[in-house]
Amino acid sequence: NAQLQKSSNEITDSRARTRDELEALYRRIVSYTLLRSSVGSPTDIVSVREATAALQSVFPPTDLGNFMMLPLRDKEMQLKEMCSLTTGIRLFNKTNGDEMDGVEDLLNVIHQSQQAALSKMQDDLISVSRKCFKYTAILEKYSQPGAVFRLDPAMDYQLRSAMINCRQHEVFFRLLMADLEMCRREVEPLEKQYYAYVGFLKSTVQSKLAVPTLEVYPTFMSISNVWTRLQEELVLSGVLENIFTSLAAFAERDGQLLTDEVLQTQLEGLNIPSDLDRIQQSSSAADRLEPANVFSPKLEVFYPETVKNFAELPMEYRGFCAYSVAALNGLLLPGNPQIGIVRYCERFYCFSSQEAAKLFCTEPSRCVAMVIQQAKVSPELIQLLELHTQFASMTSQTLDQGRLMGHRPVTMSDAGTQTDVHPIESNIVKSYEWNEWELRRKAIQLANLRQKATQSVQTVLSHYRRTNDTQVYLPRGKETQTMRVKHTTVPKPANYMAGLRGDQEMTRESLVVDLTPSIQTHTIAEDLQPKNH
Repeated sequence: NAQLQKSSNEITDSRARTRDELEALYRRIVSYTLLRSSVGSPTDIVSVREATAALQSVFPPTDLGNFMMLPLRDKEMQLKEMCSLTTGIRLFNKTNGDEMDGVEDLLNVIHQSQQAALSKMQDDLISVSRKCFKYTAILEKYSQPGAVFRLDPAMDYQLRSAMINCRQHEVFFRLLMADLEMCRREVEPLEKQYYAYVGFLKSTVQSKLAVPTLEVYPTFMSISNVWTRLQEELVLSGVLENIFTSLAAFAERDGQLLTDEVLQTQLEGLNIPSDLDRIQQSSSAADRLEPANVFSPKLEVFYPETVKNFAELPMEYRGFCAYSVAALNGLLLPGNPQIGIVRYCERFYCFSSQEAAKLFCTEPSRCVAMVIQQAKVSPELIQLLELHTQFASMTSQTLDQGRLMGHRPVTMSDAGTQTDVHPIESNIVKSYEWNEWELRRKAIQLANLRQKATQSVQTVLSHYRRTNDTQVYLPRGKETQTMRVKHTTVPKPANYMAGLRGDQEMTRESLVVDLTPSIQTHTIAEDLQPKNH
């Protein structure tokens, strides 16, 4: 609670330095152990002295300096351990025979409170059930198709409302009793564990001057944990008892309006059977629904000897007769599974008599629709008959999915199933962003980009850095062929140079003799004739 958390924060956040501050811190730790364990009160002097003595045996005041130097998480952990050890030591001393003021006998309190609550619930349940049997008998008498007299509409409406109210209280009372019974079953093993730990400690510390802490400290902490769980069970029992008390106040209102004096005329000569009596009257072999009476292939009848988990099959309408709810204007008669359970559209229905089962099997869809229509007239039937699946708008109700889906009959058959390794493909969007501020930042960035322009400039030094490619077509080779082949032989030039050895008489012009033949037609002899210079 808030007070316990506040005390813990004051201890872990303390910066005590002086002697007085350290003593005040130690007193806070003692108060914290009392608050956390709920064994005694911090305002009781005797409880404070006992808790201080137990705490000093595991955490002397001289260790406060080391405690102050620990990190925050380690402080909290050590504080809880000290509280568990102190509580375990005090509980062991009380069980060992030491009188401790302020410590109540929790086990006796739990047993007495749970037993008293169960007795009170049982008595109120019997009272509510008797009123419900009375209302049901009156409505059944005047709701039969061959009834001579009919109830006044106002009286009929009041009786039906009272019957539904009583049935609701029956259901709620049974749920509360089941939860309280579960709490009582949880207390029994905890009690055995508690006395087992105490017995182990007695045998360990008996006639010994000193005992190693490793042997007894874990047991002290176990005793404290068991004690805490017992306190939780006590609190839960108190919550259930308070809920029951609140419901019981509403259950008494209809009894004040519809007294025996008011219903004297209707109750004259009327037999009032209980639900158990009705079931026993229709449990013979002659009252069973035979499969020959079921003509629709959509219907299937189950019996206790043909289905393994017959008692676990979830009955529609909380086990009330489906035909009476539909045809008798919402009359809630208990169904008898021994007659036979009819499965229709994967749902299981039971009936109060063989005749009701036959009539339902003739028109099952019509009966189911009439029940839904009846629930629309009386919305309290939606919760009572568990009609949430038929009313999709009631999505806020907390539904027991296991109860709605139900148990299927266990038949003797072999089955195999093959599934894909990954039947559902993963679709991870990399661009998804959950942070709203990051989305705003991206939106602003995109908005700013719309006002920007991209420009480029090429200079003399930068144009060489650009890579250019040019594609050309190579020249094509061509050839020409003529009708005849001709060629021309050109004389090779030849010159003779004289006077190279130093003849002084020769002139410059006579030093070179042209020996190249003429292109014109001539004879070799003519060309060999010397020339006059």
